[in-house]
Amino acid sequence: MNLLKQTFSADQTCFLDVPATSIKELIPRIVDQLVGNGRLPADARDHIVQGLIDRENVVSTAIGHAVAVPHCYLESLTEQQIIFVRLKDGINLRAPDGTPTRFFFFPFGPTGEAAAHLDTLALIARLMSDDEFRYDLGEAVSVQDHGWALERALGREAAEPLPKPQVAEGLQRTGKFAGGIIADVQRRWPHYI
Repeated sequence: MNLLKQTFSADQTCFLDVPATSIKELIPRIVDQLVGNGRLPADARDHIVQGLIDRENVVSTAIGHAVAVPHCYLESLTEQQIIFVRLKDGINLRAPDGTPTRFFFFPFGPTGEAAAHLDTLALIARLMSDDEFRYDLGEAVSVQDHGWALERALGREAAEPLPKPQVAEGLQRTGKFAGGIIADVQRRWPHYI
């Protein structure tokens, strides 16, 4: 969770309204930005770009709801990070629901941390299934707005379920023929007098 909060709080990890018409145009642009600001090692740039594009060629990372999660794990990376990209216009990535993909989460991290990577992917999928969160991400005009959208989504997720409605005293099943009706009349009788 902290990883996503960090993602939506820094200009170096959150890119808004990126112009791209294909995944092959987007990936090198984002990786070059990340190498330029020191988030990814320069010597791994070509390996990362090729790995992400090869993965897309095998199977699309679009999961539906205008979301894709292209990911790359390398031994040269020391810590896990997530990069969020919102495109100016959606692109067709053969998503299961046919929706053009506009929101991209790029998880990067070291190899050998499969459990952490799976947790990250599950968290992204759970958050992006929230219609309000996706709407807020689409309408946000700044990185701070994205942080606010995440806080709202987490607040909705943490909300306690509504308690079950209580059945009125006289309407409970007694196990006797017409017992509930008799109990209800006895309970209400003083109000009729």
